[in-house]
Amino acid sequence: MSDRDAHEAEGEGGFDTELARFVLHLRSRGLTEPSLLNAFERTPRALFLPETPSHLLYSNLHLPLPCGEEAIDPATLARHLVLLKLQPGLRVLEIGTGSGFMAGLLARLGCSVVSLERYLTLVRGAERALSRLGLHHVELHQADGLARVDHLGGFDRLILNGTVDALPNHVFERLKDGGLALGARKRSGTCHLMTWHKSAGRVIEPHDHGISRLPPLRDGIPAVL
Repeated sequence: MSDRDAHEAEGEGGFDTELARFVLHLRSRGLTEPSLLNAFERTPRALFLPETPSHLLYSNLHLPLPCGEEAIDPATLARHLVLLKLQPGLRVLEIGTGSGFMAGLLARLGCSVVSLERYLTLVRGAERALSRLGLHHVELHQADGLARVDHLGGFDRLILNGTVDALPNHVFERLKDGGLALGARKRSGTCHLMTWHKSAGRVIEPHDHGISRLPPLRDGIPAVL
């Protein structure tokens, strides 16, 4: 990354301050794992949301993305990363790339990442941001992450960056035995954050982590965008 790129990555007028405040906020919530904090500190969100004012980058708002999508707030992403019990070397499948920020955090945590996004516009934007950070080992695809995709192999972790009415069985088939999936599911008209474990070839009864604000996860690949 050039000096100019590095300067832009650090942001203008208050970006560092906002990031420092965010890290302190995570610490106040008991999220003190050094690798997690380091991942946020080394993955400037401004590169992934270049049109967003710096004072909003680390707010608790879901910020607008092209194609009518939303970027999940970073505090929620931090919670998801903790619930996933990540370790370096794990193979992670992400459904819903969005801005690419979550994929960047996963890569910083030492995971091998395959990320699927239905909008080519978002794939290209994420590619640019990840490339500028030198994170070339993240594999991005335009694809319907909820459809059957058999050529990607198995994964230790599965992340759905959105809410579904029900998770298709073939999605769970992508999980290796002992794997863990995270996403949101509608229950009695309300969205709940869930984790699913796979053991002895079966998905164990999911664990409910409470109300979720994750946006709907759409299927299909649009003809444009």
